[in-house]
Amino acid sequence: MVKRTFKCVDGFMEIPTAPGIGIELADDVPEKYPYRRPLKTRLHVDGSVVDQ
Repeated sequence: MVKRTFKCVDGFMEIPTAPGIGIELADDVPEKYPYRRPLKTRLHVDGSVVDQ
């Protein structure tokens, strides 16, 4: 989750001018969207994911 998204002009993304890679992460994301595991899954013997 970022504070601002990239702008597209004529089908191309503008290169950000902010320092680093040009993105700023939103500070309040953990409070708004706390981690929860919605699916109960386990690994099968062959390593694939199995729903329970």
